[in-house]
Amino acid sequence: MPELNIVDENEREYIFELNEEEINRIISQKVKEKSYNITGGQCKSKFNGLKKTYKNIKDHNNKNGNNKRNWSHFEVKL
Repeated sequence: MPELNIVDENEREYIFELNEEEINRIISQKVKEKSYNITGGQCKSKFNGLKKTYKNIKDHNNKNGNNKRNWSHFEVKL
């Protein structure tokens, strides 16, 4: 999966101080600079879907008797 770095080292600490709407707006602007037309709302929707999938897999893996599921986004570093 190609990596899309949209936050540089100087912005990394700053971005965690913002509210969700501001973060989605910044991500949308950065992605548009890379020629993708994505709105802040679409960023929010995608992130919520990723969080839901993550939670579902973690819950599944914590139950006894289930085969372990894996997901490539478990290794994402912030």
